[in-house]
Amino acid sequence: MKRFLIVFFAALFFGPLSHSFGAKKSEEAVPERVGVPTMSETPRSPSVPGEYLISFEASVSDATRADLFRKWGVKELEKVGSTPLYLIEVSEKSGPEKILAGLRATPGVRYVEANLKMHTFGP
Repeated sequence: MKRFLIVFFAALFFGPLSHSFGAKKSEEAVPERVGVPTMSETPRSPSVPGEYLISFEASVSDATRADLFRKWGVKELEKVGSTPLYLIEVSEKSGPEKILAGLRATPGVRYVEANLKMHTFGP
């Protein structure tokens, strides 16, 4: 009786699986999900032109930061919260690649990255 129950439940559980492995694929069309973008269709968040986020180590003073911005011709737009993170504007005319490389190479600068536009989902 015990063996019968084991075989019965094994056939019940594994039976549908064994048939699906050797089964021929159905030629039926798979319905499309309307309105749901795929990964390839999902738009990338572009950055705000000329705007970057720069973060400093805690040891960098406000005077040093202001001198650095002045030296590279960067405009400080705002300080983000109480963290050492600043939103800056770099002129496209002055060669932003050179300025950003110079800022990244400066001691005390943690990182400089583009200010990405963020999108929410839903209403």
